[in-house]
Amino acid sequence: MVTTAWIMDEQEHQAQRLTDDNTSTYATRRNQLNELADQWYSVNSSWALDETGCSFQDGVYKKIAAAANDGNDMADGIAGDQ
Repeated sequence: MVTTAWIMDEQEHQAQRLTDDNTSTYATRRNQLNELADQWYSVNSSWALDETGCSFQDGVYKKIAAAANDGNDMADGIAGDQ
């Protein structure tokens, strides 16, 4: 009985650590993507606005996040370690 309770408690702690790690990784990756968007837009702002209507406030972050999500979706379908 004690062993079962300990195992369940340990599983709960591991699940929480995994959730915390995933949250931290997501925040780090999001910041990296935002920095990439800032750098890209500083070089390509005229083209982005003229050719795509992609404003700094609206489009850049959405487009880069969408591309990252597309990459994640594609990686989900590939066998092996991700």
